[in-house]
Amino acid sequence: MAKRTDMGKKFVKRSGKGFDQIKDLKISNDALLILKKNNNSKEQIEKLKKKINILRLGGSVSGICLDYYLSAKTRLNFELGGMATHFEEFFRTRTILFDISKRYFGTAAEKMDYLIFYGYNLSLMGDSKIKADKMVKFFKEKIHEKFRTLKKEQAIKKIKELYQYEEVSFLGLTYGSFDFQNRDFFYAIGDGNYLFGNVYDINPFFRSFRVMFVLFDEYNWGNNDTYFFKMSSDVNKPFTVVVETAAFKKFEKEGLAKPFLTFFVDREVYFY
Repeated sequence: MAKRTDMGKKFVKRSGKGFDQIKDLKISNDALLILKKNNNSKEQIEKLKKKINILRLGGSVSGICLDYYLSAKTRLNFELGGMATHFEEFFRTRTILFDISKRYFGTAAEKMDYLIFYGYNLSLMGDSKIKADKMVKFFKEKIHEKFRTLKKEQAIKKIKELYQYEEVSFLGLTYGSFDFQNRDFFYAIGDGNYLFGNVYDINPFFRSFRVMFVLFDEYNWGNNDTYFFKMSSDVNKPFTVVVETAAFKKFEKEGLAKPFLTFFVDREVYFY
């Protein structure tokens, strides 16, 4: 029996058996089927990309990630989630992004591609809020300790060196569960992420400090799942896209798809 993950009426995930054995879902007669048994991988990818492009034009994070994954032969070594206006911020933060990736992925991180997004409020989303609150509490305690035991200039220098890592096992949808942007973000990152926090600025006059949060992980797919999507806004219509992740693994072996590292960067102000 397949494991069911029915996340609303427009997205369903089944694990444990192939598409041919699933009988309870209504599939459109002209649905796009991305299946392992299909022979022409390039043609399948091009058809899927046309569907994905609709999502990307709507600002879909999951669409951007999937398109990047399926563009192994043509993509840049790093991209900024389609938001060219953030190049300046990337050059300010790239060193720290490379450093945190090496901490968890070792020297393999140097050979991987990077897809980076800026401006996501991670401190309000699911388990990341719990982890972020824990970090901020730690930072506040350390800030008070540094100002109490060190001279002001030295304390500020030490405070800017403060950082923490937390594992985020599952980013639950704690608010706005039916909001497209929230669900879309969930689909993009999956589970098993890491959260990094760093105090990068402090203002003793206003008793405030800024934290840069980075949610990061490797973007990849399992080998035994089937996904069903509805591209139509009418939830009562049949599913129009079916994807076996085994097909993605086949694309990887053919050099047409490739995992990469995702980074979602957020900055927040706190008071101590």
